Parts: sequence; structure tokens; C-alpha cells
Amino acid sequence: MKNQILKFGTLFLIIYISFIALGYLLARGNFVNPLAAKFFVKDMIILSLFCLAAAEFWLERTKFLLFFGIIFLMILLPYTLKFFQGSSGIVSREVSANFAVFSFFAFILIVILNFIRFKFLRFLILLLILLSDIIFLSYFFITGAVLSDVAIISMLDTNFNEATDYIKINLNFKVILEISVFVLLLAFLTLKFRNFTLNKNKIVFKISLILVTIFYFLSQMNLNEMNFYKILYKMTLSHIQSVNSYKNNYESRINGISVDKNSTRSGLFVLVIGESQNKNHMSVYGYEKLTTPHLNELAKTKNALFFQNAFSNHTLTAQVISQFITSKNQYNNISLKDAVSIIELANLGGFETIYLSNQAKYGTFGSPLSALFFDAKQKIWSTKIGIIARIDNFYRPEAPYDEILLPKIDELKFGEKTLLIIHLMANHWIYEKRYPKNFEKFALKYDNAVLYNDFIVDKILKKLQKFPNFKALIYCSDHGEDMKFMHDPSKFSVSMIEIPFFIYFSDNFIMQNGDIFANLKANENSFFTNDLIFDMMSGILGLKSKIYEPRNDISNALYDDNKSRFKTMNATKNLIEILKF
Repeated sequence: MKNQILKFGTLFLIIYISFIALGYLLARGNFVNPLAAKFFVKDMIILSLFCLAAAEFWLERTKFLLFFGIIFLMILLPYTLKFFQGSSGIVSREVSANFAVFSFFAFILIVILNFIRFKFLRFLILLLILLSDIIFLSYFFITGAVLSDVAIISMLDTNFNEATDYIKINLNFKVILEISVFVLLLAFLTLKFRNFTLNKNKIVFKISLILVTIFYFLSQMNLNEMNFYKILYKMTLSHIQSVNSYKNNYESRINGISVDKNSTRSGLFVLVIGESQNKNHMSVYGYEKLTTPHLNELAKTKNALFFQNAFSNHTLTAQVISQFITSKNQYNNISLKDAVSIIELANLGGFETIYLSNQAKYGTFGSPLSALFFDAKQKIWSTKIGIIARIDNFYRPEAPYDEILLPKIDELKFGEKTLLIIHLMANHWIYEKRYPKNFEKFALKYDNAVLYNDFIVDKILKKLQKFPNFKALIYCSDHGEDMKFMHDPSKFSVSMIEIPFFIYFSDNFIMQNGDIFANLKANENSFFTNDLIFDMMSGILGLKSKIYEPRNDISNALYDDNKSRFKTMNATKNLIEILKF
């Protein structure tokens, strides 16, 4: 009895210490949830009991435990990281058998391998079974972040060149070494694996079988909670389906929506969507380096308004734009498929609608964002890149600077009333590929991208001002940028949501709509999140409808500027809390 207790205690310490060490090792200096170590004590006790029971099946107990431990930890690697980095959302707090399913799976895998004689076949089976873990870990080693549904959505919305650029930046010797260690473990298991001999002691065998069977039923208790890949798949599919349903729900969405065309304002209105722009790197917002000389001059004019407290509703473009361009926002309960876009509303109001983009029309599997702009009467994408498009030789040039859009403006057909949306690449990584060499003025490449973006916006404004019916240019970035973690939501920082937002009006518009200009002027220091762009654009264009919300329109006297109501990250974070007001 004492011998068994000693075995159990030793095994428990080895398993527990290995698990904790693995979690902290994988975290690599990132935030680690200290409660994870305490919470999983019960799981380690159950796991240790399972190991002792399972080992009794074989005469070679020590060898079994060695291989079981290696396979178990390899299966558990992604989950370990997820558990240690804050609340995972997949850990069952009711059943203290979170690792039961992995333990049983590792045991069954060893039984299968025990009947296979060919080493190459063993390697293939291990590779196929652990392939999802390899993908998960490769993503973590390259990005330093945990794979999530928003990360997958972002990858699906990322074109081929951007993906390869990102890998080139982050794929270094350390990353290659980490991935190699995992592959070498597979090779070790294949080469060193030896067949085990069944324990012929009938009593011991029966007891072990009963215990393992009990453990199997324990594993089924929280199988759904622990099936991380299934959860990821469902969450990702849910988002993609919601965007697809957006395209298919047009008739239902606009049914009953009407706009009084007589109340709409004539003229050319331009909405410029920036990309990954941190306002704290813009001299017009107080940055010490002269990164926005043109905007600095623009800010001195009586026609320009620069808003000081604008924030993005998320840190990922796909999440931001779905609310940026539609009536869906963080403060209402409208589903995406039922959310009317500003393009659809403008069409109902008799506007000529145009979408001009230097973003890719298709990502690797087709961009779900494109669906939100398909109803524009004129649509121009500068590129159609994607793996399939690449085969057809429609691929993005290595450095498609935003100036590629400038001559295309001259090709557009404007109406008496026009809404033109221009979507820039702006400051998206890789930063040095966002500007020509003659804009290399600063040591920080991101600042050079900001400088070039300032040049582009100035060119766009001056070109459009030449049109006699030009009324306004509204500029707002999709999200900000952190200089270390870019805009990865798993590494959230305030820099990722602090964005530039400014408007330039023509003299004619100000003269005819002094109340709108006055309201905006009064709200230059008010809080604003860019999921309220829809209501603001509705107000400026005169697109009044039953879905228009004056309290969310910063150009309206009824705008609700109560700081406590403003949120970000799909309403999961309160702005005054994270800004420490």
C-alpha cells in the first residue's frame, strides 16, 4: 500500500510540475493566469490515478508512462496555453475532469500504435492525429498569440501577399527551432516506440479495465466543453455565415425602409476609411515628429474639424467594418444580416454610390468584407488577390501604394448626389511596403507610412475639391496600431483603438448647414466610436429613416456624449475603465 501511495505521489508531482512548467514556458513572458495552477490540482490528481490504472495493463509500466506522458503533453499543448492565458471560455468549471478526454485519447492512441509494426506508418498516424496541434502551435510560435475565431476570420480576410509578408517578418531561428522540437518529438516517438506486453494477471487487468472505463465516461461529461477545435470551427463558421446571409438577406433588410429623397442633400460626399492608424503617431494630434504636415495645415482652416476622442469598436478590420458601414453597432441589438448599410440607404435616397478600394477584393478564401460593399453602383478594387486568383495571374503587386487610386478617381461618374467611399491600405503592416522610398524620413517605419498616408489624403482632398459640387470629406481609421503587437486582440492595448477622425467641409456646405457644423464643432472633444459612422453619415447626407438614431449621430444636437456609455471590442470593454478616466 505504501509503495502504491509513493508511486502516486511521485507521479502526481511529475505531472503537475510538468504541466505548470509547460504553461509558463509556452507563455514566453506573456500574461499568465495564476488561477490556472490552482484550479487544475484536482485534474492532476485524477490524471495521476488514471496513469497508475492504465499502466497496470502492461508489464513495461515505466516505459508506458514515458510514452503516455509525451503523447499526452503533445496533445495538450494548445489547451495548456489557452488555459494559462486568462479565461479560455472552454473550461468546464463543474466537472473536475477537464483532461479526461485527452488522457483517454492518449491511452487509445498507444493501444493502436502497439499493434502497428511499421515505423513509417506510426509516424503518419501520429502526424495526422496531431496535425491540428501542429497548426495551432505553428500559429502561436509565429505570431506569439493563441489561435482564436477572430484570428481565423482575419486570416481568411488576409490576402496571400500579406500572409507571406507576415510570416517572413516573424519566422526567425527561434520559431523554426520551436517547430523543429515538436517534429523531433514525433520522430522520437516513432523510432523509440516499442510494443508493450499485456499484463496477464487477470485481477489486475480487470481492475485496470474498470478504472479506464470509468475514466472514459468521465471524459464524456465535458467533451463538448473541451473540444476546442470544434468550438473554433463553429464560431468561425457562424461569422462567415452571418456575412453570407447579409448578401442573401437584402430584400428582407430594406423592406419597409424608406428615405425622403427631398430631404437628402445634393453634392459629392466622400468617406475615406484609413487602416491601422494610431493617432498618437500623427503630428496633427500632438506627436513630436512632423508626420502629418498637410493635415497640420488643414487643421488651421475654419473648414476642418479634428475629433480628439475617437475610438474603434474593435481591433480587427473584419469586426470593425461590419459595424462601421452598417446600422449595427455596440449599442443596439441589430443582427448583421438585418443591418442596412450606408450604401444601401444612400441608394434608397437616390445617391450615386461608389466604392474605390486598395484593399484586396478576395482573401485566401474570399473576403467576407467585400459583401458589405457589393451594393455600390460603381465598385473598383485595385487588386483581386487570393490563392485561386493568383493561379489566374490576377495578383497584387508587391508594393501597391495607395496612390494607385488617384487616377481612378478621374474615371468615376459622379451624380447630382454622390457618396464615394475610398478604402485605403494606409498603415497596414508591412509598414515599409506602404510607402515609396522617397518617404523614408524617419527611423520608425510606421511613421514613414503615416507620412505617406498624409500625402495621399491631401492628394485625394485636393483632387475632389476641384469638383464644383464637392461638399465634405470624412476620414476615419478602422482601428489603431500597437508598435509591438500591431492590432492583435489577444494582446489588447489602448493604442489599438485610438484612431484619427476628422472632417473637412466646403464653404458652401457650412453656409447651408450651419447647424450640423456647429454641432460637430461642439462635439470635437466628445467620445465617439466608429461604429456610429452610419448614423453620422445619415445625418450629414440627410438620409433620415426609421433606423436613424439621433443619439448616435455626432452631428446632431441630440447626440448622447455620456462617456460612461461608450464601449469597444464588441461592447466587452468600457472605454472610461480602460482609459482610467
